Amino acid sequence: MSDHTQLPGVTTGPLTTFHPFPKLPWELRYDIWDLVIRPLDRPGVHIFCIEERKLEDSEPKECDVICGPIPLESGDSNLHISVPAATMSSGPAGNVSTYMIDGGLWTACKESRAVMERVFRHQMWDPKRRAYPEYYLDSFYRYRFVPPHLRALQHPSPALEDPYKGLEHETDLIPATGFFLSAPVSSSSPSSARTNQADRPDHRVTASPHYFSVFPHQDLFIMRPSSWKIKNMWSLLAVGFPFGSKKWGYFGFGGKHGLAFEYDPLWEQEPEATDQYSRDHTGKVIGIISIYDRMISTIQQLVDSRADTVWFIDYRLKLKENTPTDKREPINDQKVFYGHDGRRYVEVYSKYVKGGGDRLPWFYTEGIEGEDSSIGGGSCHSFIEYVELSAFMNIWNEESDNEWGDEERHGPALGLLACLR
Repeated sequence: MSDHTQLPGVTTGPLTTFHPFPKLPWELRYDIWDLVIRPLDRPGVHIFCIEERKLEDSEPKECDVICGPIPLESGDSNLHISVPAATMSSGPAGNVSTYMIDGGLWTACKESRAVMERVFRHQMWDPKRRAYPEYYLDSFYRYRFVPPHLRALQHPSPALEDPYKGLEHETDLIPATGFFLSAPVSSSSPSSARTNQADRPDHRVTASPHYFSVFPHQDLFIMRPSSWKIKNMWSLLAVGFPFGSKKWGYFGFGGKHGLAFEYDPLWEQEPEATDQYSRDHTGKVIGIISIYDRMISTIQQLVDSRADTVWFIDYRLKLKENTPTDKREPINDQKVFYGHDGRRYVEVYSKYVKGGGDRLPWFYTEGIEGEDSSIGGGSCHSFIEYVELSAFMNIWNEESDNEWGDEERHGPALGLLACLR
């Protein structure tokens, strides 16, 4: 008999359904569900796109995250949050966010939802998160603006208790869950987009909710703005972004780990693509607002929003062939964030991050010649150094005439991540 002869009644090809699954013992079914959920001890990566839309363009679209509007100062536009839908020109294909691993379990069946509830513990954390804003405002006004000897007079009621008291060691796993609109992949979806654009289709569709969960205190948020020209975008997101705002229940954009931007080589190769003229009240050009100016403004806004770390991701960074084996794998104090497809976003450089170091000598920048291409002209590292100097020198000079020094520096640390497999 030929090895390829098909027996009667036997189905060939990969099995996509295991029909006896409901008949398995509950303990075994639970273990199987548990294996599908992301490892909770590995910080995840979550990508969100930010786009400005006019008020009349408010109808939800495919991939939109459904949350409250974030009005812009102009009064005629809102910021909209969405998830990626297409392939980036210099980044990984599709949406590599960790929330894609297990989000489907929220709606797969009652059993899978029960397992997700048990793992993410929303019934315990949600009441505390809802109570935190009131506690925050109470403690803010009670202790910041009122002298100690007058607090009992101005605030006779007892101070509210911190909802997270006694749970500080567990705050890394405080979850936030939302949903975006999901629909089958359409042939009209764009196949590529530049790294500084929100990577999503524009057509409206009939879509169903796809739930996702993040851990704002330990995960990394990669933000893709459709334009860096949106005024005060990050100050508005500090209180409007529902999955990581310290002021209203969390501890910053991704807490102690921060948020990230994907570095675009075009920022330096084609300045006219990101620059904008600054004009006076008559329309006369009085200067140029470059991508550097906008990034410095971004960092300054994030100082006010209490973001702890801002990472830049350079997809061109690769390990050198002669890198020792012990340098190829992350060490204990090295920050690593995990995507859903096996990609790792690995800390390469972070001057002001606790435990951070300089691992740039073991990397090269693809497309830039020279042994020191990871730190030379056109590298993301040189971009970070310029922003670091300009942003924090400006912040320091606004508050004091003292000489600049590391000990006086405040605001988010700036770091560099490489994307490895």
